[in-house]
Amino acid sequence: MRSLRAKHRVQPPDLLVYAPDFSKYWFVEVKSPTDRVEARQDSSYPILQAELGADIEIVYFISSPTESAR
Repeated sequence: MRSLRAKHRVQPPDLLVYAPDFSKYWFVEVKSPTDRVEARQDSSYPILQAELGADIEIVYFISSPTESAR
């Protein structure tokens, strides 16, 4: 990952996720409701996908009404 980070000047996605039986793995970029994918990330993800052979998924989390009331 370090070489990819240096080569593309971008942080890799936040999480490495894999199936319980280890048959598949992929990366997940986690964003808050106010966070957006940066242009560098957007342009580097297809390259990372090709080099790593794994999908990259972007997940946006939102807070539930009970969470925001705390």
